[in-house]
Amino acid sequence: MKKIFYIIIFIFIVFGAFWGGFFTAKHYGVLPDNLLNFQSNFFSGQNLTLFWEAWQAVSNKFIDREKIDQKKAFYGALQGMVKSIGDDYTEFYSPQEAKIFNEDISGSFEGVGMEITVRRGIITVVSPLEDTPAWRAGIKSGDLILKINNEDATNLKLEEAVMRIRGPKGTKVILTIMREDFKEPKDIEIVRDVIVVHAVKFKMLENNIGYIKILNFGKNSVPEFYNAINDLLTKGANKLILDLRNNPGGFLESAVIISSWFLPKGDKVVIEDFGGKSPQRIHRSLGPGILSNLPLVVLVNRGSASASEILAGALRDNLNVKILGEKTFGKGSVQEVVNLSDGSLVKVTVARWLTPKGKLIEGKGIDPDIEIKNESDKEDLVLNKAIEILKNK
Repeated sequence: MKKIFYIIIFIFIVFGAFWGGFFTAKHYGVLPDNLLNFQSNFFSGQNLTLFWEAWQAVSNKFIDREKIDQKKAFYGALQGMVKSIGDDYTEFYSPQEAKIFNEDISGSFEGVGMEITVRRGIITVVSPLEDTPAWRAGIKSGDLILKINNEDATNLKLEEAVMRIRGPKGTKVILTIMREDFKEPKDIEIVRDVIVVHAVKFKMLENNIGYIKILNFGKNSVPEFYNAINDLLTKGANKLILDLRNNPGGFLESAVIISSWFLPKGDKVVIEDFGGKSPQRIHRSLGPGILSNLPLVVLVNRGSASASEILAGALRDNLNVKILGEKTFGKGSVQEVVNLSDGSLVKVTVARWLTPKGKLIEGKGIDPDIEIKNESDKEDLVLNKAIEILKNK
């Protein structure tokens, strides 16, 4: 009884010290006003003790208590909270998932080489990266991944799917794919490899036409684009084909800088719309726009997403550039990455992209001026049409 008495006194002292300090800080303006109303404002009056009640029920009554991983349960709770928002691109990443995310940005990792997303609960291929195992195995933009190594992948969290697909060089992964023209799902076996993501390819074509293919808008895309332009202009290129097919996107800054080679300084590149929470932000060309007078054709397909859609939209809206190919993917939302103290992170959708003329990209995509489906394996029909158009310029 004496021990219990001392424990009760201790609890009252701690409780009193906490609330005394809290209200003293509040009185002297140390604490923000909204901290007092955090629970009622953020959770709309939900009783947070329910969380602990549920956790106690599971941890005390579950038949295999030794299987409970507290850290996994904690991260699962955070993932569930973020997922409840209902946005495919707003996600919580555990420290391990955050490491994978940062590897993607760095441009080198071991896996199959494709960009994926979640649409209506199904893992969907945005685009296979060229010259990677996924590309060589025949994976296409729009493919639905139903199983990974014969395990159901529907309603799988994006990062969990990435971890299952990614793996050491030389190992195999089996993806069960459904495609528009498939009568039933097919298994595709892919051997993983080191994926080094190159940013730009280029070459001279007939009739002084320079061809530039931007594979992504990563950290190397701007210097590689500069080298490509320099080389092609030195060799006498006076017309350009800009190929953005199967480009899954990347950094906005890279798209803005590359667009600045084509657009005069001050022209709109893209509008960042915050849904009325704050004024729109307009990203403009930095100039000098030295390529603005060169005849130009842009190539896109269903694998063109995000920053590649921004660039295509900016060139058409400002310069009336012709776009050839297929309707783009329609990934036009803006994510902000918030790094957390334990190495985890939250990626939050904060805005959506609009083209300079105000066209929404998210879920809509960019419609080509001339639609061509490249269904031939022997020749590039879209590229051939672009060359035909530029011959007459």
